[in-house]
Amino acid sequence: LVQLLGERSGGNPLFLTQLARIAREDPEADRLPGSLRSLIASRLDALGPTARAVVDNAAVLGVTGPIGALERFAGEMDQEFHPSILDTLVADGLLVVDDGWWRFRSDVVREVAYQTLTKSARAQRHAGTAFVMDQFGLAPVDLVAHHAASAAELVDEIGPTEAVPVDIRDRAIELLVASTRRSLELGAFNQAIRTATRAIDLDPDEDVVRALLLLRAEAAAERREGELARTDAMAVLDRSVEAGDEVQEAVARRLVGVLAQQAGDLGTARSELDRSVEILRGLDRTSGADSDLDASPAGAGAATGPTSSAGHTIERELASSLSERGFVEVFGGSLADADAILGEAETLALRLEDRRQLAWVRQHQSWVSFLAGDFEAAERRLEVSSGLFDELGDRSGAGWATGLLAYLRFFERRFGEAEQLAVDVREEALALGERWAPAMMDSLLASIRLWSGRFGDAEELSRRALAGFRDLGDRFGIVQALVPRMRALVALGDDREAERSMEEAMSLADAFGDLAIPTVAAAGTATHLGLGERAVTLGEAGLERLEAMHAEGSEARITLALGLCQIGDPEGALAQLLHVSEERPFSHAVRTVALAMLGDTDRAIAEADLVNVDGDATYLDCVISDVAAAGATCISGDGVDGDVERRLQRAGRLADQVGDAVARSLVRSARRRWITSPEPVCDPAGVDEGEQLGPGWTRMLDEISAHGACDPDGETIGDDGG
Repeated sequence: LVQLLGERSGGNPLFLTQLARIAREDPEADRLPGSLRSLIASRLDALGPTARAVVDNAAVLGVTGPIGALERFAGEMDQEFHPSILDTLVADGLLVVDDGWWRFRSDVVREVAYQTLTKSARAQRHAGTAFVMDQFGLAPVDLVAHHAASAAELVDEIGPTEAVPVDIRDRAIELLVASTRRSLELGAFNQAIRTATRAIDLDPDEDVVRALLLLRAEAAAERREGELARTDAMAVLDRSVEAGDEVQEAVARRLVGVLAQQAGDLGTARSELDRSVEILRGLDRTSGADSDLDASPAGAGAATGPTSSAGHTIERELASSLSERGFVEVFGGSLADADAILGEAETLALRLEDRRQLAWVRQHQSWVSFLAGDFEAAERRLEVSSGLFDELGDRSGAGWATGLLAYLRFFERRFGEAEQLAVDVREEALALGERWAPAMMDSLLASIRLWSGRFGDAEELSRRALAGFRDLGDRFGIVQALVPRMRALVALGDDREAERSMEEAMSLADAFGDLAIPTVAAAGTATHLGLGERAVTLGEAGLERLEAMHAEGSEARITLALGLCQIGDPEGALAQLLHVSEERPFSHAVRTVALAMLGDTDRAIAEADLVNVDGDATYLDCVISDVAAAGATCISGDGVDGDVERRLQRAGRLADQVGDAVARSLVRSARRRWITSPEPVCDPAGVDEGEQLGPGWTRMLDEISAHGACDPDGETIGDDGG
């Protein structure tokens, strides 16, 4: 209550004591008391005419501003202005003055001052403010547009007003269009939607309405507000075809294609974007590369031609449509096709010196490099993209670049850097009012926590991301959130929920063409569960999709190799591992398993040692390799007493430390085979942990044991002594 009273009073002692008295009498009051408004109104009425005029002018200007603006305002209104007037207003507790700026002591004072002005007076002051700001460059376009629109809205309500230009509505629309474009360029999509809507409500001409609808659709698409974006884009598509405006038709089709891609409908995305490119190519050939499509009778900045934030010429629109068309191939298509299409967009952007379009092209090209496994090229392209976005002041674009860099760091196993980047992107996106980017960063953070052994955090973050993506209707995002969620649920021992999540991911897989992420993730979950047959089926399908995309498939091959081990095919596993482009702890761990299953003990132990000295190894890499190496050591008969126990103890400590139910069961089942354990090891609920181990893991241990097993005294019994 104290905090609330302080905020409402602005710290003014008179207002504060009045509010405190009212609050004591009515503690449940949830609105500003009328008596306080009356008190403020009476204090304003007590001001002299010059001081009151300054307060009224300030109320029109906003909550705060430079003192020079008040002085210029007074001059334009033929009013007196002396600095001493501000001293009076400060002494009365109405304004605060600091370092050449003024601000209202309380928002309530400004609100009451503004409401006591007549509507005609407000319209005059807003129109005058807009004119002065525009003439002398005193404010950004969004603030100028606000004042012009406020004047236009008041005139629309009360009729023609003295001292307000008769064309104020047209001027306001022109400024609102420019403001909307500027907001799009800066990544302020909420503001772009509000400004475009305000302009549409002023009832502009049909061609300008279509342009504004496209601007609003673009902003809504960026915010993943699919329903609003689709409604606006389809409305423009129908109306532009009827009007014969091919440029707006092409832009509308591009937006429809982008929305289809976001929804996972790659067929519609390809067809609409192909048609957009086709139309623009035709216009480019007939109109010339530099035809200005934004010459408007409403004046510079009024959008009657193409309305993409990328630019106003046919070539710029073509570059934008090509960029989006190439991006469709990144998720579920051909990376080779994506690279070729994006290359053409890059050529156009460079020729036009369109830095914004080039930034997005580099962003999309970075995705191609990332999925192709060329992390160095991906990072180089990201540096260019991020630098351009920073130069342009585009916070949203810069966030995209940083978000992808966070994923890059994650796949490089630089978890600390990845987490910090993800947290920064998430906070920035929330500050911008975005919903999609925070959910995507939650998915990444869930993956980082998962492979750091923090399964509870991973499950919570993935659940939050999943809720966000479902609310947005983003199927690709849902898949992204399910990837770490499936594995976290397995680690937590919730196998049924993990399988439900795996089935949901697979049900979405076909919607994305050749996109391999859901299939490969499901294969990994199947191996974690010990479902070898399913892991092999899914792994082969995922690898096939990756090859169709020309994407890097090492991780999928390693997962498939582990599945092959779980169905008793270590030779097939080793064959798959031969095609891994770069060795990593996971590949060494699976090779340890395969070699141990084949009885190649020395090489198996050597592979396991590579895992344990690699700082990038995950907990599961270490547990799998140590268990397999313990079996190999047991087979060899060399140093059995110490080495088997040491490896299994180390694996057991790690499994217990992170709490992975599968890893714990794997270690304990191995101990029963290769150390001594006459009684089954039980969890607190009294369940034999060996029974929790999937059939694939059991078969793997059985095949390693088939080459020889240790008796309680640590001596090796050969196959013939069974």
